[in-house]
Amino acid sequence: MRRCIIVFREVKMDMNSKYSRMLIVEDEENIRTALSLVVKARYPDFVIDTATDGMEAWETLESKDFAYDIILSDWNMPRISGEKLLSRIRSTEKGKHIPFLMLTVRKDSESVVYAVKTGVTDYVIKPFDKNSLFQKIEKLLTQKSGGRAPLDAAAAPAKEGVLDAETLSSRVMGIIRGGDIALPAMPQVVFKIEELLGREDTNIEELAHVVEMDAGISSKIIAVANSIFYSGFSKCDIVQEAISRLGLQETRELIHMVSNRSLFAMKDARYEGSIDELFVHSIACGAAAKAIATKLGLSDPNGYFAYGLLHDIGKLLVLQAVSVVTKDMKGLDVEETLNIVDSLHCKIGEMLFVKWGFPPIYQFIALNHEDISGIATPGVELAVVHIANLYVRKLGFSRFKDDGEDIVKKASPLLTGLNSGMLDSISVDVKDYVDKMRNLV
Repeated sequence: MRRCIIVFREVKMDMNSKYSRMLIVEDEENIRTALSLVVKARYPDFVIDTATDGMEAWETLESKDFAYDIILSDWNMPRISGEKLLSRIRSTEKGKHIPFLMLTVRKDSESVVYAVKTGVTDYVIKPFDKNSLFQKIEKLLTQKSGGRAPLDAAAAPAKEGVLDAETLSSRVMGIIRGGDIALPAMPQVVFKIEELLGREDTNIEELAHVVEMDAGISSKIIAVANSIFYSGFSKCDIVQEAISRLGLQETRELIHMVSNRSLFAMKDARYEGSIDELFVHSIACGAAAKAIATKLGLSDPNGYFAYGLLHDIGKLLVLQAVSVVTKDMKGLDVEETLNIVDSLHCKIGEMLFVKWGFPPIYQFIALNHEDISGIATPGVELAVVHIANLYVRKLGFSRFKDDGEDIVKKASPLLTGLNSGMLDSISVDVKDYVDKMRNLV
């Protein structure tokens, strides 16, 4: 994906008047030329200058004694990225309120979220329609320079019609960023259990005491311990007996799953199937991550279960926001809304783990699990979850179809010893675990 920056100088806010200067910054000459021609054809009175990278753009901006009135930008630029350029512009007095229009791709979730956080006013999804681009440019140029209303104003639910993906993404990010929906809360018992199990001297009595602090989790643990999967045992009625039957590590997994399941609550029938599918995917990914870690001889395989189980947690908040935005919409394309969820969930997942106070490794995995190709040192935890996430697609536990490629070839070199035979050997165990837990939790 190639990216560009376009800067316009304001003479008057009347769109019929002349604009004396536009600066196009793009390191690829063909794109830079194409942009110049397209904009010049639309606005023949513009005087268009060009720069070959972000540093040259910044130097040009610094040399001027006027404030430019709009910026169209994408992130990847030599020497100074679009993000850094925006940060520098916002730090200057004359650049605080310049409308900033970002150019991005539909699935580039990280760029979209970073853009929102760092001050972007609105954005255009590539490949873009020229008329749509011109409409946004003209809308921003005719607005008074006083804030970031275009994105924030998008938070209200739509009453009629079908939103395009670009507008829907904007509205979803608007209500998440604006705090218009409550962030889900992870039960405190999860943190206390992890703290206990991190000690070498933890005993079942202490663990039971902590679990009993949460009535819902306590009842579920007892119910599982009395299920047909543990037939042959006498009935147990107290948490301590249930933990003894399940074992410390299986109890730990169960607590994570029950807590995770409590977050998958939505009263929107349109997305119930997606929520259930996501929960099953999470269980499968947790089981696969644990099985892979075990096969590779990694320490604490149960920790990998938690990483895999929670890697997609950001989708829950995005789905909740989508539900609010599309509450009264007619002709809703659910599949398109799920594409929006996929495009935004990684950064939102990272945000949730920060809020909850989870260790940085959870934040790192949430942010990067979809693609590790550009990460120099992904770490074995992320590498395992990345492969587990791909592998469960082959098993049918994902809304995405398996592309038929050899996923071992996509694995990080950190996973020494990983091979197709190893993955095949865990398939039955993963499927059995999912079938067991989806009915119990």
